[in-house]
Amino acid sequence: MSKYYVYALLDTRKPLRDEIDGFPKMSFVPFYIGKGKNKRKEQHLKNKSDKNLAKQNKIAKIRKEGFEPISVILFENMREEEVSKATARRKYLEFQETQNKMGF
Repeated sequence: MSKYYVYALLDTRKPLRDEIDGFPKMSFVPFYIGKGKNKRKEQHLKNKSDKNLAKQNKIAKIRKEGFEPISVILFENMREEEVSKATARRKYLEFQETQNKMGF
């Protein structure tokens, strides 16, 4: 059984002012939330042939402005069914709701 995780790609141009409960290691605003295992979270920042053009455009824009996006693991040591895309999206929506309440 492989261990999976939920990860975020963070926009280092946009620091978070306050820590957000339930979202550890979030020092910058996330622009992508995904699930993975092994080195999946790092592949987005290395692989320019990613099929998600919106994500690749965001990464390119961040780099063009002299910054480097970073990837962080939010939740780890999970079974695959625990980190389905639906779960990752729900966690992202929860984060967005919290972010909106904080005025971002």
